[in-house]
Amino acid sequence: MMRSIVCAVLVALSAGVSTVAAQERQVGFKAGVNVASIVFDGDPSGGYKENRIGFLAGGFAVLPVGGALAVQIEALFSQKGAQFSADDENLEATLELDYLDIPVMLRIDGPVLGNNRLHFFGGPSLAFRMGARSKLSDESFEYAQGSIDDIEDDIEPFEYGIVVGAGLDIGRRVVIDGRYTWGLSTINKDTSDGVELKHRVFSFMAGVRF
Repeated sequence: MMRSIVCAVLVALSAGVSTVAAQERQVGFKAGVNVASIVFDGDPSGGYKENRIGFLAGGFAVLPVGGALAVQIEALFSQKGAQFSADDENLEATLELDYLDIPVMLRIDGPVLGNNRLHFFGGPSLAFRMGARSKLSDESFEYAQGSIDDIEDDIEPFEYGIVVGAGLDIGRRVVIDGRYTWGLSTINKDTSDGVELKHRVFSFMAGVRF
């Protein structure tokens, strides 16, 4: 289903190239933060119960297709994952997962607010794994001690999901936005125990556009 949606968006973009070429395009750079968490389908009592705060940055292009509609494509380095702290111990486990996110979204211009304009966007996103680490730290010592393990062999090489959000174009150059990414695919390779890990991410960014 997700692959069909991505293909449909790309076909529509290709069909509208001649129209887009005659209109003004935008390109720019954004950076911000992720507030990432992981849900455990099949095991509601367990999992990483706390958010991982991560970095998010990359470029984007807005390609008008007529009227208030445009296609917004992005390429973002995105730190996701989650963490877990034991209530009665000093142990903290962190799942650090880094991705290259490529959202392809339909964008709709909203109302004008003085020199600013709201916009809304949504669509599929495909993410390619760039790194995967499991970190365990113990705060019971004067200085925190712990270990870091490479777990790339345990994490799927890509994931996909749905992105929805809204932004504000401020003046001619500045843009801010907030979004929510609902992970649809399972990120762990081993699901023999019936547990499937999926991402849930809130993101907040600011950037410049040209």
